[in-house]
Amino acid sequence: MGTGDGTADIHAIRKRQRFGFVLVGLVTAGYAALVLLIAFLPDVLARPVGPGRALTHGLLWGMVFAVSTIVAMGLYVRHRTGSGDA
Repeated sequence: MGTGDGTADIHAIRKRQRFGFVLVGLVTAGYAALVLLIAFLPDVLARPVGPGRALTHGLLWGMVFAVSTIVAMGLYVRHRTGSGDA
């Protein structure tokens, strides 16, 4: 795997870390945005998605956030297990 001096291994570790930090940053930014929406625009999130519907924007965006977090976790696991040394 490495060239003997460990530089290839260090490069692979940094690549994995960078990917992980990007995913953590995206999930954290999404969570912060959702919390800020809840704090400052609760009336927008309380509105139904359509007339006469029970589903609100807040519930919809909460579900979207939950699914996107699971997808990000799956991407990280797939990236991590495919990187050579799981």
